Amino acid sequence: MAVLTIDKYLRGKVGYTIPDDTIASITEMRRRSNAKRLNVTLTINPSTTLDELDTMFSSYTEDETLRFLDLCTADVYVYCASTPSAISSDKNSDGNWTVESGGMQHSAYDARQLRAMAQSIYDTYGETVKTRNIVKITTL
Repeated sequence: MAVLTIDKYLRGKVGYTIPDDTIASITEMRRRSNAKRLNVTLTINPSTTLDELDTMFSSYTEDETLRFLDLCTADVYVYCASTPSAISSDKNSDGNWTVESGGMQHSAYDARQLRAMAQSIYDTYGETVKTRNIVKITTL
């Protein structure tokens, strides 16, 4: 059986390409938040396995592993919702054939769904994170 790390777990939650630095910053932000809330020192990084995470949080009554992973997942959803709606692709053609590689597109609906899923997770754990961007135009 393959060892599941935080990095692999989070990347497996979405069909988006997520930079290593993004996974690292989400993991670090949540590590600091949990360490402060629990008043402990935690050594967590993207290569930490889920089994290691279970061991770290084994002395707490609430399922801290699930909380940590859920909140990281919500952060990933917000990241994905804020990515550009279209990422260019490379298209080549010659005569009767065309090949297109790379590229990705998501709709405003996709972004709303990702934000709604993230907000639901944040609400479950009492996090006060707002996932909506509100722009107010006062004059044109």
